[in-house]
This record gives sequence, C-alpha cells and structure tokens, in this order.
Amino acid sequence: MKLYFRIFIFSILFISSILHAENIDTLLNIYAQENDLSKKTKKEAAGTVIVYTKQDLERMQIKSLSELLKRIPFYSYSENKQGYADLVRESGFPSTSSVARVYINEREIISPFYGNSLGIISKFDMAHIDHIEIYTGVTSFDFGVEPANMVIRLYTKDPKREVGGQFKTAYGSNNSKENSISYADIFDDFSYYAYFDLKETNEDKIRYSGSDLSRDKETKHIFLSLQNDTNRLEYDRIEGKSDLFMEGIGGGDGSPIENKVDVSYNLLGWYSTYFDKKLSLSLDYIDDNAETIQRDNEPLGTLFINGGFLNSSLVGTQVPIQYDSYYLKSKERQISAVLKYKENIGKHNFVGGLQLRKKDFSFNEIDINVLGIGIVNVSKTMFPSLFNFTSEKVYSGFLEDTYSIDDNQAIVAAVKHDIIEPNGSLDNENLSLFRLGYIYSNEDFSFKTFLVSTESKFDPIYYVNFNSISKLNPQRDDSFKIEANWKKSQYSYGLELFKTRQINRLYEDYTGLRNLSKPYYTQGISFKNSFNIDKLNRVDTNFYVMNSHNKVSDEKDTVYGGYIRMLNTIGKFDLYNELIYRDGYEGIQGGYDFNSAITYKYSKDLSISLKGENIFDKALKSVYTTRDTTPPYSINILDPISATTRKFWITLEYRF
Repeated sequence: MKLYFRIFIFSILFISSILHAENIDTLLNIYAQENDLSKKTKKEAAGTVIVYTKQDLERMQIKSLSELLKRIPFYSYSENKQGYADLVRESGFPSTSSVARVYINEREIISPFYGNSLGIISKFDMAHIDHIEIYTGVTSFDFGVEPANMVIRLYTKDPKREVGGQFKTAYGSNNSKENSISYADIFDDFSYYAYFDLKETNEDKIRYSGSDLSRDKETKHIFLSLQNDTNRLEYDRIEGKSDLFMEGIGGGDGSPIENKVDVSYNLLGWYSTYFDKKLSLSLDYIDDNAETIQRDNEPLGTLFINGGFLNSSLVGTQVPIQYDSYYLKSKERQISAVLKYKENIGKHNFVGGLQLRKKDFSFNEIDINVLGIGIVNVSKTMFPSLFNFTSEKVYSGFLEDTYSIDDNQAIVAAVKHDIIEPNGSLDNENLSLFRLGYIYSNEDFSFKTFLVSTESKFDPIYYVNFNSISKLNPQRDDSFKIEANWKKSQYSYGLELFKTRQINRLYEDYTGLRNLSKPYYTQGISFKNSFNIDKLNRVDTNFYVMNSHNKVSDEKDTVYGGYIRMLNTIGKFDLYNELIYRDGYEGIQGGYDFNSAITYKYSKDLSISLKGENIFDKALKSVYTTRDTTPPYSINILDPISATTRKFWITLEYRF
C-alpha cells in the first residue's frame, strides 16, 4: 500500500512539474508575442501591411524569403529561365524593380544594373531576421529612394534582445544543408550582433535536350551590426554560386553544358538620428561583382557586329556571327544617401526628405566563342552601345503630411519628385509622384483609402542590349485602393479592393522591349479572416480574385487564389500547417501547395524541428519555352516545372 501511495504522490508531483513548466513556457510565449518588435516598426499609414512576427517565422520554420513571397495576395511566385525569383501579378510582362523592393532595416538590397533585388535575396538565409513587414499598394514615399508597388522590409534581430549565442544546423532533401552561428552582447552604451551562415540548396534536376537543368545555389553570408540609441553601423557580405537553370544572360536554347554565376555582394550602411530622432541620415554603399560562364550544346544566339573586326574590307558593315560560349565579368557600385526630417506642428505630422543615389556598372571583360573564328573579346568599339550607358544618378525630394482630424481620423497627403540622370545617349527624366489617403480607426474597426499616381523609370538593364539603346518612356501607375478591417470577439475580418491603370507598361515582343500603346487595367478584391483561439493559437484564411484588361490586344484575364493557415503552440510543441492555392495566371499551371512544420522545445536553449514544403508536390508550375538558335528557329515547350519543389528539413537549434 505504501508503494502505491508513493507512486501516486510521485505521479502527482511529476505531472505538476510538467504542467508548471508548460505554464511558464506559455507565459514566456505570450510575453514574447505582446512585445514583438513589429509593434514598434509597423507603419499603418504607409499602406496595406502584412506582418510576420518573430514567433510566426519560428513556428513556420521560414528558411528563405521565397516561402513568404508565394503567400502574398494577388501575386504568384515563379522563377525565370535563370532560376531567379519572379513575382508575378499580371502574366506575360517583365518583372522590374517597380514591382517590389526589399529592405533590410533601412538599407535597400538592390543590383544597380539588373535592378530587382528578389533574385539576390529570395533564397538567402533568414536566421538573423527578427520580423518581416510587407507593404502592398504604392507605399509611403519615405520608405526609399525609388518607388515600388510593394515594399518588403526585413528587420534584423535586436542585439539587446538576443544577448548570447545561437547555433542552428539543418539538413534537407537532395543533400541541402544550412549551418549558422550568431552572437550578441552589450558593452557600455553599445550593442553588437555577429552572424555567419553557410547554405546549400539543391533542387531536382530537369532533363532536357541532353542537359541536366540545375537550380542549385550555395551562399556564404556574414552580417555584422554595432549600434547605440542614435547610431547603427551594419555590414553585409554575401558570396553566392548559382546554376542558371535553362539560360544565361547570353541567350541559349535551354541545353547548357555549363551555366553558372559567381557573385560577391557587399553592403555597408550607417544610420544615425539627431535632435531627439527628428532628423535622420542614412548612408549606404554597395559593391557587387559577378562572373558568368555559359557554354551550350548549340549556338547561344546570333549577333550583328562591325565587320571591320573580321576583315578590313567589311568596315562599316554589320555582319552576323554565331557564338556558343559566353563569359562576362561585371562590376556594380552604388552610393545612396537619405536625409529625413520629422516635425509635429499642431495637428500636422510632417516628414520630408532629400535622397540621392549614384549607380555605376561596368563590364570589364566579355568573351564569346564565335563559331569558325574562336574566342573574341567584346570591346567598347565592337559594341559601343553596351558601354555607352555606364552610370545613373537619382535625385529625389518628398514631403508627406498626416493631418489628424481627431483621435480617430487622419488625412495623408504626399508629393515626390525624382530626377533621373543617365550618362551616354539616354535622356534625363523628371518623374512626379502623388499620394492622397484617408484613415479612420477605433478599437474595433479601421478603414483606409488611398489614391496614388506614380511615374517610374525601368532598370538600366532594360535600356541596354548588344546592338542598341532602346527608347522607353517611364511607366505611370494610377491606383485607387480601399481597405477595411474589423474585430469582433476572437475574430478579425479584412476586405481590400483596388483598381490600377498603367500607362506605358513595359512588354516584350519579337522586336524587343516596348511600351504598351494603350493603358493596362487591373482590379481585384481580397477577403481575409483570423480566428484567435487564444493568444498562442490562431487560424488565418484569405481569398482573392483579380481581373486584368490589356487594351491593346483586348485580352482579359482572371486569376484567383488564397490560403488557410493554422499556427498553434501546445505546451512544448509549435505546430504549423498551411494550404496555398493559385490559378488562372498565364503561362503558369494552377495548383495547391501544402506546408507543415513541428518544433519540439526540449528546453529554453534546445529545440528540434521537422518541416515539409510542397508536401504533396502539387504547387503551381510554370510553362517554359525555348527557341532554337538555328533555322528554322522552332519554339519548344517544356513540361511544366514547379518553382517550389517538394522538400523536407530537419533542424536543430541550440542557444548558449
């Protein structure tokens, strides 16, 4: 009897200790959620915002930005023929930087020549990121130098909250792997954060035309920050090796023998505030070097060059040549400076700023293997247009006023003017931007409406090819947007409507890049709902429909999609399940993408996670085409290929 009694008492004590530990874990999780850094950085007046908190990212086991891109309403995530991210809203159009810009803290991640930073950052590591904010619709002008329809802001971990070290190791499908280590500490008035990551992402190979098409990527990443209350110094270095999937920038028919790029990307940034944080200054420097090698089973393409380089009797004539290999060594440099001032005068909250950006890009060496001739160095004289446009300056000024009608209502008005000065034979551009909005909010309901008109110049790459510099007019976007959100008990609901008219939209035909001669219209509606079971468990749903109308071809398209997501914390377990659906996008086969993760927190310092991406292998797939580079120049269609391959990960995390 005494033995049974002892067992009973021991069982009670054991269960009580577990429940007590779970209660402590629950309290800590609730505290972390209520004190999330996004509550300090989120800007409601900047536009429609989607927030992924630190707790969300950890429970979802997010390993790359691309995992979040595929969830954004109205957009679908695809990859181009080089294997880089391509965020698609309206199908069949080139993706430019005006679609989306990515910032880490105050620094924009950008390629001065190629523009769109999603290709640089979509697959890189995320272990040093605290939370993410995604602003859709043309956002507040004080976010950055150049405008965008979407701004993605990644905020790094705060050293004061991360004191100590963290080691994380992960192993995934196709021998993918990632290892990272970080350390943060405080001394005197300063805090610092040091982070290093090695990542290797391997995808299934696609067999086509005698070649194994590869999208494998390998990165080394260093991030360092030193900061106090008024200053922050940051350094990013990314070294990457990527296989360029089907084609390189030298062209091709989708049958490469060798097709890769090596990149070294350095970004140094300094951010400081003065006069009780009313005045801020941000300085950034980017140094980007790349080497591209491409060899193909077939000719990569045909170029017309000055015949004098082949024979003196051909001076002044344009002679076609074919080539089957391509080597490019490029350098890009960029300096950005942003000065902003904020002031409250009565009911007016003013913010104004001056912004400057200087871009430089050069092609130090371009070698091609000309059939029947051999290796030829592409000189400035051979292709003068390629070397004519080598730099660009952007001057910008803006003023925004948020006028508080009362405690619940505000009017937002903003103007911005950009001056673009390219060198070479391109013309200067003067671009005007306007933004007007109304905001109403109380404890249970919020309403936003914005009317925005912007002009944007295309990325430098779109103005340059081997033979000429095209004349492209800036694109103008006129947008009207309404957003309403309301709460009732444990439920919250959201409704979003927008309509956009685009003038001089960029498109590509057999002659090259052109502006659409007539406006292009898009309109959409989105519903969202969150059911908060309690502070640590919730269910999120979204559904959207979008229509587009190309006035030139009179073509009309309808796309739709959505998701249902469940985030749960039960004792020492974090659970995540989500189903994403997309359909109707031109050139993309619709599908659903199921993702799931479970994390077991053995202690506050040690955890282990399992994760599956696209578990049923039913995610949307892109339809790729290639064109033979020899007569009769036939067009070939590949079987649809998914940008989100099925992958499983196991991760171990230890804090010290």
